[in-house]
Amino acid sequence: MIEIKVLGQVTKNVKTGFTGPQVRGFFLKIIKEIDEDLANKLHNPDKPTPYAVKPLARYRYSEKEGKGYYIYIINNNDNISEGTQVSFGFSLLSKEVENYWYQIMEKILYNGIVRVGKIDVVVNSVKVNKFELKMVESNRFLVKFKTPTFFRKIGNPYRYLFPDPVVLLASIARIWNSLSNDKIDLESLLNKASSGIGVVMHNVRTSKAIEIGEGRKVIGFIGKCVYEVADKDLSKLLSRLLSIAEFTNVGGSRSLGFGAIEWIPIKQQST
Repeated sequence: MIEIKVLGQVTKNVKTGFTGPQVRGFFLKIIKEIDEDLANKLHNPDKPTPYAVKPLARYRYSEKEGKGYYIYIINNNDNISEGTQVSFGFSLLSKEVENYWYQIMEKILYNGIVRVGKIDVVVNSVKVNKFELKMVESNRFLVKFKTPTFFRKIGNPYRYLFPDPVVLLASIARIWNSLSNDKIDLESLLNKASSGIGVVMHNVRTSKAIEIGEGRKVIGFIGKCVYEVADKDLSKLLSRLLSIAEFTNVGGSRSLGFGAIEWIPIKQQST
């Protein structure tokens, strides 16, 4: 799996909101220029999409912490000033798509200025990150749900809007199993998660409805959640799955930029 991250600056003052669908359109347009048959397959995949989108994020510097962050734009009609540093990207999750990573990068750099929806971005650089499986020993993990996240339940029209560990890990495992020959035993995973992983604190809220085209709207949750695990084996398992999720996103509509996460292990707590 490979993540491509585009860094640049907007060319003029604009109002924008969540740009996941626009980044998806940009990505599929590039794929169509490279391989039209593959682009058609990716428009209507017959299984979980072999790519995930990271929508537009704006750079902010924290004087208090002495460093900067890229924060995803979620609210509608945010004002973005000319020259604002931004990023967006996508993850290539199958060999079929991954094989084109260099051509994708070349096309982005060759154009110099790219358009995401109605936003023109001068490209400063393109970063390529290869997937690295992380297995960490810690009994607590902080997970940041950076873009609206929701989970689907079979036979239930309502979306699940809470970072329950069993639901979260089931989502990650199903995505991974659709992409990899190294299958995760889902039944065993869920048994371990239900008895050995819990939520010890959270600060999440639901987002406003986000329009994704054709009159459709999506609501998800964003915020932070701390998970605690019962033993070292579970901590390795959880960190493995979370490192996958940083590339694949989690939950529904990953190809539209929903379910982007970041995670960090928290210093070992005494038990």
